Amino acid sequence: GADGAAKQMADTMLNNLKYNYIVNINKVNITQLKLIKDVTSHKKMLYALLILKDGRIASCSEDSSIIIYSVPSFEIQKVLRGHSSNVSYICQTETEKLVSASYDCTLRIWTVINNIYTCDVTLLGHKKDVRKVITLTKRRIASSSKDLSIIIWNSNPPYQPLKVLTGHTDWVDSVIQLKGREVLVSGSTGADCSLRFWDLNTYLCIAIVKNVKCCYMDSILEIDNNRLIVGGNNLITIVNTISYQIETKYYNRTFGYTNSILRLRDGSLLIGKGNEVYREEVYQFDPSTLKILSTNITYSQKNKGVRCSIALDSHTIVLGSYKGNLTVWQY
Repeated sequence: GADGAAKQMADTMLNNLKYNYIVNINKVNITQLKLIKDVTSHKKMLYALLILKDGRIASCSEDSSIIIYSVPSFEIQKVLRGHSSNVSYICQTETEKLVSASYDCTLRIWTVINNIYTCDVTLLGHKKDVRKVITLTKRRIASSSKDLSIIIWNSNPPYQPLKVLTGHTDWVDSVIQLKGREVLVSGSTGADCSLRFWDLNTYLCIAIVKNVKCCYMDSILEIDNNRLIVGGNNLITIVNTISYQIETKYYNRTFGYTNSILRLRDGSLLIGKGNEVYREEVYQFDPSTLKILSTNITYSQKNKGVRCSIALDSHTIVLGSYKGNLTVWQY
């Protein structure tokens, strides 16, 4: 009767209030980013950032070094040297060994005991600059290179190569493993301009998606169980990972070179862009509506674009710049 209808209306109002409250507290506006720390660390471009399993932060750089920082103070604790050229990427294995990739064509495996880092082994296999290295399931790592190949390695001693994947006709800039699936995705730029999907059980290429521009190592992000977003020069491409088809392309000259894509707590994406010459903004992008939500010009006043980014938690992000410094922001 009337009492039941009134109760249903009250419940509906309460649920709407709860929903609106949750939406509002999760909404992000990057124009309101507040600078917490500006850490001068590397002498040249900062290539990648990594949250270590013990909660600390690591960065690698064009200056051939890796730096370990305490959190939340961001004091420099260790500087690792050994590579003879740019250290382009870093990852950490399930046994907490640090793996670094370099333009000296090698990977290095680092062990830490009592805060002392030692290089266990140098992995040889690539013939040109190594662009990226990631951990895979089943105690493996994958590295991509300017030599047009991807190498799958055992992440435990004796660290031997398990398979060399070939097929790309230009640099292999980026690799990621799809969540919950034994599928590796590789992205290439230049004349190749494609994504390849690889079965990690058979190491066979199971699909090729052409005409997808992938700029840099962190230009590919899995946005849900069915889709990837890929950043190129002035172009964002969304690819379906089930049908292996391009769903949509979004062209906007303001994007420039997409260096990194980071998911924020409300599902929007922080797109870091720029190069050594132009000081460019950080963009917030909605992948569902294909709209730029906002920009943060404050960042560009002191830095020459974002080279890499990580989320420390739901309110804190760290950005690495072409200048070699990292900045910590809260929102």
